[in-house]
Amino acid sequence: MDNSPFFQSRGWQVSPLLALLVSATLFLLGCDHNQESGRPATAGRNILISDVAGGNVDLHLLEAISWNDVVPTAEGVSSDKAFSRKIIEATTAARHSSTRYLRGMLLLAAKDPKSAQEAFEEIPPGDIPAALVYAPYRLHNEIRPGQANPFLPAMTHAVEQGEVPPLIQARVWAVEGQTEKTLKAYLQTDPAEWTTQDVAHFRVLRFQAGLANDTAVILQAALKAGRVRQNLRGELVGILSAPRDAKALEEIKAQLVRQIETDPNTRAAAITSAKQQLSIRQQFLEKKYRELLDQHRDRPAVDLPDETVLMLVLSAAQLREVAALNLWSQEMKRRYPTPDVEKWIRELHAPSQ
Repeated sequence: MDNSPFFQSRGWQVSPLLALLVSATLFLLGCDHNQESGRPATAGRNILISDVAGGNVDLHLLEAISWNDVVPTAEGVSSDKAFSRKIIEATTAARHSSTRYLRGMLLLAAKDPKSAQEAFEEIPPGDIPAALVYAPYRLHNEIRPGQANPFLPAMTHAVEQGEVPPLIQARVWAVEGQTEKTLKAYLQTDPAEWTTQDVAHFRVLRFQAGLANDTAVILQAALKAGRVRQNLRGELVGILSAPRDAKALEEIKAQLVRQIETDPNTRAAAITSAKQQLSIRQQFLEKKYRELLDQHRDRPAVDLPDETVLMLVLSAAQLREVAALNLWSQEMKRRYPTPDVEKWIRELHAPSQ
C-alpha cells in the first residue's frame, strides 16, 4: 500500500489557520477533527507578540499585516479573549483584505460565525490566497445555504489549478456535485486526515451510479492499511457491509429532498435530470435505439444511472452494434461484477440464431 496515491508524500502540511478555523466552529460545521489540510505560505510571524502583555493594539501594524503573518498572529492572540476582542473592535473599519480576514478569524474563535462571515464577505474573493479561501467558502455554505456563494469562483479556480491539497479538492467537488472528480481527489488523500465530513461524502459516492465499486475499493484499501482513525472505522465498515441498505438510502433521499427544497440550483438540476430520464425511457419504449446510442456516445459512463446504461446495452444489442455493445456492457459488468451479469452479457454478444 505504500506505493498507493493514498500514502505518497505530497508535500502538504497542516495549516494552523484552518486548524484554528475548524476548532472555533465545531458547533457550527459539525466537524469532529481539529485539523484540516492546507498549503501554507512561507512562514510568517505574530506581529503583535510584543503587544499582548501590555494589552495594546497597534492599528498601524494591523493594517500593514501581510497574508503570511495572518496565521501566526491569529494563533498568538486568539487564546487571550480580552486582547482578541480589542483587535476585533479596532479592525471594525479595516481597509486591507488581510486585516479583515484576521478579524474574521478572531470572530470565529470567539464563536460568532455570523459576524465572521460578514467580515469575510467584505473581502474581494480574489484577494484571498488560494490556501485560505476554503474557510469562508465553507462557512458561507453553512450559514447561507441556497444563496450564491461569492467565494465559489475563487475556490473553484484554486481547486482546478491544484493550489489546495487533494482533501480540500475532494470536499469542494463533493459539495458542488462533481462526483467523479470527488472520487479522483479522494484517491490522492491520506485516510488519516478523513473526518465525519468525508464519511458523509463517501456514503453518497457509494450509492452513486457508476462509482459504487470504485468507492468500495478506496474504503477497503484505507481500512486495510490502518490509516483510518478509530472512531471512523465503524462507519466506513457500515458503508461497505450494507451498500444497498434501505435505511441509508432513505437518509440520502431525505437529505436530497431537503437540499432540493432549500437550494434553487439543486432543485433545477433535479427537475432537469428527471425530465431527461423520462425522455430516455420514452425513446427506448419507442425503439429509438440509434437515437439513444448517438445521444450518449460521448457521455462519461460514470455519470449515467444504472437504468440508462441498461437501456444502452439493450439498444446496442438490438442494433448489433459491436463497439457500442462492448462499451456499455463493460460498464454494466464493472458495476455488477457477478456471474449472472457475466452470463447475460455473453448471451447478448452471441450471434443471433
